[in-house]
Amino acid sequence: MRKYCAEFIGRFVLVFLGTGTVAIANTGETAISYLGIGLAFGLAVTIMACAVGGVSGGNFNPAVSLAMMLNKRLEVKDGIFYIISQFLGAIAASGVLSTFINALGLPKDGFGQTDFPNITAGQAFLFEAIITFLFVFVILMVTSKKYGNAGLAPLVGSAIASFAAKFMGSEEA
Repeated sequence: MRKYCAEFIGRFVLVFLGTGTVAIANTGETAISYLGIGLAFGLAVTIMACAVGGVSGGNFNPAVSLAMMLNKRLEVKDGIFYIISQFLGAIAASGVLSTFINALGLPKDGFGQTDFPNITAGQAFLFEAIITFLFVFVILMVTSKKYGNAGLAPLVGSAIASFAAKFMGSEEA
C-alpha cells in the first residue's frame, strides 16, 4: 500500500507543480517561458524521485508504469495499481489546483492550454508519441541494471525538458 501511496503523491506533486506552472504562465507581470515550464515538470519529477522513489521506484507516469510492466520490471498487479494511483493523484491535484486558481481569481481559459493553429492534430499526436517514446526509453535505459547510469538522470531529464521546450517554440532553450 505504501508504494501505491508514493505513486499517488508523486503524481499529485508532478501535476500540481507542472500544470500549476502552465496555468499561471501568462498571468501577472512575469510570464514563464516554455523552458521554465519544462523545468518545473523536470524539477517536480526529480524532487519526488528523491522523496519517494525508494518506496515505489518513482514511475509517476502511466506510460512509464506500462513500460516497466512490459519490460518485466514491475509486476502486472502492481502496475495496474500504480496506474490507478497515478490517475487518482492527477485528478486530486487538478481539483486542488482548480480551487487555488479560483481562489486567486486567475483566469481558467483552457487551464494553460496552448493552441498552435499551424499544427494539425496528427502532427501533434506524432510529436507527443515521439517525445513520450524518448522519455520512456531514457527512463528504461537510465534505470537499467545492465546499461544504466542513475547518477546522470537529472542531467538527462533537463536535456529532454530543454529539447521539448525548444520544439514547443521557446527561444530560451
